Amino acid sequence: MLARSFDGDPMFRYLLPDERRRASWLPYLFSGVVAQTQPHGGAWTPGDGLDGAVLLAEPGQYPFAWTHSLGYLLRFWDRPGLPLPTWHLAWAGMPVQRAIERMHHKAPHVYVYVIGVDPDRQGTGAGGTLMRHAVGRADALGVDLYLETTNPKNLGFYRHFGLEVTAEAVVATGAPPIWGMVRKGGGGLQ
Repeated sequence: MLARSFDGDPMFRYLLPDERRRASWLPYLFSGVVAQTQPHGGAWTPGDGLDGAVLLAEPGQYPFAWTHSLGYLLRFWDRPGLPLPTWHLAWAGMPVQRAIERMHHKAPHVYVYVIGVDPDRQGTGAGGTLMRHAVGRADALGVDLYLETTNPKNLGFYRHFGLEVTAEAVVATGAPPIWGMVRKGGGGLQ
């Protein structure tokens, strides 16, 4: 579901422009992301989990330990049908990750590491349900809520939940901007 929801994401289209490779790599990447977040705040899905998911990291949990990333990379060898990463994915992905790390919110916060809604269920309120869960978790902990997006269509949606753009980075010619967005703690549910 997350792979389908991010197939049209500007950053993944930049990193994986070939549709076949993107279709192969996104499920693998998102299975690793789910595994990374489980010990740090976990995944939450409404109802049957088919609508969408939000993956959170609680205060102080991001960046994840290098051992999680190493384990994820080692799992690559267990996937014989997965094509090798392209040079573009490896080369362009490093500055993207560095930009995300540089712009990452410094105050205590709940980090919305990933939020995605199945394309067939977008516009049904599933994204709002996921965001209310994330906002509620940040409010329960009394901290800010933080996320990044590369999709300009998402900016208004996140603003509806009290997030404002606090940082912007463009990592290379042709790459989409990365916007960091923060909702200050105690803002109340929208």
